[in-house]
Amino acid sequence: MKQRKIYLILVALFVIPLLSSAAEFDLSPNQPVHPFVPLSNRGHTLADITSSGELLVQIILSGDINHYDSLRIHADYADHFAISQEQVVANLPTSNLHALDTLIIQGNDRLTDTLYLISEAPSPRVPLPGPASPYELFLTSLQISNAQLIIDDPLVSDDYVNGVSIRSIESIVLDDATLKVSHIPTRGIIKFPRAATITASSGQNTINAELKSSNSLTVRILQGASLTLDNATSIFSSSSSQLLMDPGSRLDLANSELELFSYVSQPSQITGATLSLKGSYGSGSPVDLNHSHLSTGPLQVTNSTIHLNNNTYLRSYIHSGVSPANGSFTFQGNNTVHFGDGAFLSASYDDTDLVNGTLIVDGGTTVFQRSFTGVPATHPALKVSRLNLINQADVTIDGVHGLDTLDSLDIRDSTLSYYNSIEADQLTSFAMHDGRLVTSPMRFTSQQFTLSNSDVVLRHQQGDALSSLDFAGAAAGAPFQATGKNEFHLRVLPGGQPIAPGFNQYNDSVAFTDVNITGTLALSLTLEALQAGLGADAYASGGAAADGRYDMVFFVTSTTDGDAIGATLGGSMPALLTARQTATPSADGKVTVKLETQPYTTLLSHPGVTTPNQKNGMQLMVNSATTGNAQNQAALNMLTNDQVGGHADFIHAEPYSSYMTVSLEQIDMIIGTVMRHGFLERSAGETMGRDGLPQPEKGIWFDAGHVDGNVDGDEHLGNFDYTLTGFTVGGTLARIGDGFLGGYFSYGLQEMDEHDSLTESFDSSVYHLGAYLLLPEQNGWLFDVLLGYSYGDHDSKRYVMVGHTETVPEASYSSHSVYTSISAKKQVFANEVLALFPELGLSYIYYDQESFTESGDSNLSLAVDDADAQAIVASVGLNMQFAGLPFAPRVFPLSFIRYEHDVYANSNEAHDIDASLVSHPEFTQAFEGQNRGSDIMTVGIGLGSSLSSRVQARGGVLYSLNAHGDEWGAGVNLSYAW
Repeated sequence: MKQRKIYLILVALFVIPLLSSAAEFDLSPNQPVHPFVPLSNRGHTLADITSSGELLVQIILSGDINHYDSLRIHADYADHFAISQEQVVANLPTSNLHALDTLIIQGNDRLTDTLYLISEAPSPRVPLPGPASPYELFLTSLQISNAQLIIDDPLVSDDYVNGVSIRSIESIVLDDATLKVSHIPTRGIIKFPRAATITASSGQNTINAELKSSNSLTVRILQGASLTLDNATSIFSSSSSQLLMDPGSRLDLANSELELFSYVSQPSQITGATLSLKGSYGSGSPVDLNHSHLSTGPLQVTNSTIHLNNNTYLRSYIHSGVSPANGSFTFQGNNTVHFGDGAFLSASYDDTDLVNGTLIVDGGTTVFQRSFTGVPATHPALKVSRLNLINQADVTIDGVHGLDTLDSLDIRDSTLSYYNSIEADQLTSFAMHDGRLVTSPMRFTSQQFTLSNSDVVLRHQQGDALSSLDFAGAAAGAPFQATGKNEFHLRVLPGGQPIAPGFNQYNDSVAFTDVNITGTLALSLTLEALQAGLGADAYASGGAAADGRYDMVFFVTSTTDGDAIGATLGGSMPALLTARQTATPSADGKVTVKLETQPYTTLLSHPGVTTPNQKNGMQLMVNSATTGNAQNQAALNMLTNDQVGGHADFIHAEPYSSYMTVSLEQIDMIIGTVMRHGFLERSAGETMGRDGLPQPEKGIWFDAGHVDGNVDGDEHLGNFDYTLTGFTVGGTLARIGDGFLGGYFSYGLQEMDEHDSLTESFDSSVYHLGAYLLLPEQNGWLFDVLLGYSYGDHDSKRYVMVGHTETVPEASYSSHSVYTSISAKKQVFANEVLALFPELGLSYIYYDQESFTESGDSNLSLAVDDADAQAIVASVGLNMQFAGLPFAPRVFPLSFIRYEHDVYANSNEAHDIDASLVSHPEFTQAFEGQNRGSDIMTVGIGLGSSLSSRVQARGGVLYSLNAHGDEWGAGVNLSYAW
């Protein structure tokens, strides 16, 4: 500890009239060091510190001096200072004269820079007036930055106490700082007689003190800052006060209390922040309240996390000595509240009856859960009398008591998930409107029940265990009103679960006890599977009597206004099951549902089968099952309602049809490559002519291109991505007048991924051979003609799942194609900068795919018949060639825009293929595939270069937008002529 000390003695000689001047004393180390620094021309002085001495500051209040605004002490000066006001009678609260408004404590690091405010005289070191005569400071603001301020004297004996207290202050600002005040009864207290604020502005901040306010007090923690109250810290305000926590802030209470009460409904706000409470505090009665706690008026929590460790509590109520009122909690956004053993929320003003007030969850997701293991305490964690869920709130109460003390439960357009077996037996009202209740074994006892367009889902906190639910009237004949459509989601286990010796439970159940139900027709059952992997026949032969009958609903001393309660099968139940009611409330006092199997053909009209391809794929499976295929019978028997649509996609052959689109695109890419080369070959002759060389007789050229494309499935067809790559080499075979006859060979790669309907991949190697003719100019028109043939080797791999049967069939097959194209171009404009060439084109492609059979499980593999596809593409476009660049005359920009119309590509039926299961080749179905769409718009830009009189180069990129997708491509072309 540094030995230097600062003693600041503010001495008033007598009370003087108020005047207007003010000044700031800055004792930070960057100020000049002089024995005396004049404060003004009136002769008042400031004694500054020297390198080895003590500092004596005398403020002589005389003449017309009013008060001084601020005094700043820096930790680099000293670690002790004293402010003596024992003679400053002007500092009485009744006076308007204050010797000091703002005290600023500044350091470099709160962990290393500590300053003590002590109550001692400069010399000798004898404690100044004892307990009966403390020093009381009257400040407007205390600001501590990067330092620790301790109001105490660690060097005096225990016989003396620190006599310094802050009698009046309006603002405390902590900036990565700590404030500690010795805890002395009636002294060592910070008081707020007027409206005041405590602000944690940044960094980590700590308060260890007793702070009391008789007026409004706002505790504010700014974004990213934290505040810790520890070691029996108490901040108390009995007036209209608030806690405001900004996003990213944190408040920790350790063995401390923060009580910010309000006379009015002025909510405290915890927004995007973290609150944590732990430890004990106090010794009063009741003992449940002798723990760390935060008490406020109405509290609004948004997107925050709260940790209530063992026995701590969060409380809200309106504080008034005349008419106190219960408070409220409002949760918005996404929140989590962790409860230790014995921790709770309460919105009651009554210390002897803590169960009161309202908890509102307004939208978002809020979780109330315990943070300890073992048997929970018997008292509730949510000590409120009303729980309201609104605006699509999603609330989970897990492992803590939360409903057993409620007077009112109201769920509106929201979901409550409650995993606890403690009954809610204090209700006067239970209401759900467009809501959802997910609950473990539970009994709701209420004076009245209302259900409107809501769902009740039974679950169990122990996982895969059956559950039960009871709606019980608080008295016989309690009204239970149902309107709209209300579904009870109950799970079924055909073999049952033992719940007592010799007694099994086979399904979740609902009981109505001592209620009078109106609107019975508004109640229905949705049955789900408790255990996956059971087929339809297991349910049809399950239940207590092994006859497929399950007792679902019981009516105990209750009445209904109808007997029909419908039952439907949920997504987890086998698709080959049907349900019907066999017992009624009036005749049997219960609702029993019988589950029965139905024919395989019913799958064809299942709601999950929505597309022609799905239906035709299911036809293949149904045909095999009805003709005795045991494996496929078992697969369909296991198929659930949720699986029907997706698994029907696994069966059908749509990807093989869609892949023909990719093959056509690959051929179109090669056509474009060869036809675009016509410009290059003709311009090579022009270049050689300009250079005085003879017109070329022969030439050779090379082109490489790559395209990434995607097709968005139209209506019921799948989306897919594909890539095309081509390497083409060509050459001039002969010169015909001003024209050329050329040939080419191309090797291409193509791949496709069917990524939304099912998982299948393709990759192919394709070989092209063809000839092209660049005809002589006719009346300014340049005609190019192409004729080609291609052969493709294709490999496919398809993932298939039906029910619980899986396989990965593979196939290899080949294809053949012939194609031709003609284009006409004419230069319509040319100057020194630009030449324009409109273009007309027409192409025809015929693609033939050989039949093939997938390898793998023959019961799920496909035999695909041979198929063909055609494309007739008419195009119109504009080619643009610019003059050479100023800095590189032999390099010239190129661009084009082209519209194409594909006559066949507007009909998916143009890509039909027929397929059957390998195990049943006699039964085939047709499947459609997705095309690219009939309308295509393409733009391209690039650069060309006459590297020499004989060598030409081109390169560029293109983008194509079609009716069902788009493409990006890039390519380079290099030619040599002689």
